[in-house]
Amino acid sequence: RDMVLKTVKDCKELEYWTIGFFMVSLPDEKVEDIKMSFDLFKYFDVYNYQFLKIHPQTAIYEELKQKGEISDEMWFDKGYENEIFYCKENFPSALFSRKEIDLIIHRMYFDFNANDPKTLFERYGMKKGALIYPTSFIMSKVLKTKTGQKMFYNIRKTRLYDFILSRYRKIYTA
Repeated sequence: RDMVLKTVKDCKELEYWTIGFFMVSLPDEKVEDIKMSFDLFKYFDVYNYQFLKIHPQTAIYEELKQKGEISDEMWFDKGYENEIFYCKENFPSALFSRKEIDLIIHRMYFDFNANDPKTLFERYGMKKGALIYPTSFIMSKVLKTKTGQKMFYNIRKTRLYDFILSRYRKIYTA
């Protein structure tokens, strides 16, 4: 963490634009570890996160192959998507299902915006911040309840979710 913060500070002093790209659902990664990554978002001009995807001839691929959790034939199995995510559905050693990690990411993303309005408004300005903050605040609360989580996943299965997401993204990128 200290090395990341020093590097970001040095980049900002040189007036470089900083981009934080984070990977989640790593082997042995716990919710607290993911939260620590999300806590770093405020130091970057732009940030993003990605699920760990397994690719042939990488260290994680070889490790999973040694454990017997993956084989080269997997790439020819039409039952898998084009991308093979490191999750319980695909690998017994994964700590989270795809749904669990998706929920964790959404909760932390909304929590980040809801719990740090100063950074939110500094980053996006008053107009965008005034649209992003209430949405984040409400979703942060909703996703902490079982009923809210169930509702969230039911909405995600519909076109309404795509519509809401497209509007939310438009606010961020406008």
